[in-house]
Amino acid sequence: FVVPEIHLQMNQFTSLGTDRFKHAMGGKEIDERTDVQLKYGDTYLEIHFKCLDNPRVDQNDLTLDDRGLFKQEVFELFIAAGKEAPEHYLEIQINPNQALFLGRVTNKFKSNRDYHFDSIKAQASGIERMVKKNAEDQSWSGYLKIPWALIDAELPDQTVYRLNMFRIISNKDHFDKDWAGKRNNMTYGCWSSTLSKKRPNFHHPQYFGYLYLK
Repeated sequence: FVVPEIHLQMNQFTSLGTDRFKHAMGGKEIDERTDVQLKYGDTYLEIHFKCLDNPRVDQNDLTLDDRGLFKQEVFELFIAAGKEAPEHYLEIQINPNQALFLGRVTNKFKSNRDYHFDSIKAQASGIERMVKKNAEDQSWSGYLKIPWALIDAELPDQTVYRLNMFRIISNKDHFDKDWAGKRNNMTYGCWSSTLSKKRPNFHHPQYFGYLYLK
């Protein structure tokens, strides 16, 4: 397994192309395409994304910030400073209704497997965001501008990060307003597959890709 890399020049967008993310389990390409571009500056990491092949974009009912959005369709980012597979990282979820959920993850996968999530209020995070839906085109797109201070307040001079990007995509129609996806009706896609074994799981930092800042 080869962990992917992204190399960014300051203030220049780098496109990953219309990449096919990989299944969290097994690592095969998913059918749904995802277009991602990244750029960084002195104060922000900026990510533009377009989630294609998404016919149920209008069936997402979660609209409030600071809720676990992963029950329905989302685009997610995990990121941490440094080259080693992290046991502490930032998790960000955004959904087709522009709702935002984020926090800091402690994942002691190298030792006692202790895991917990400390939420961060969306309005206090400093993240700038925008999302728009296009049901006719079966897509949704948007951007996140993430302050470096939120990612690595104690390590502002880092040039190497570990990160991964994810999509959760519905595969069947939902008619109950508070529906929640399950393994049998959702696709769990990863930019770098986490190769989980028993169930889809994004929280395998050893499979996060590398982000290099030039």
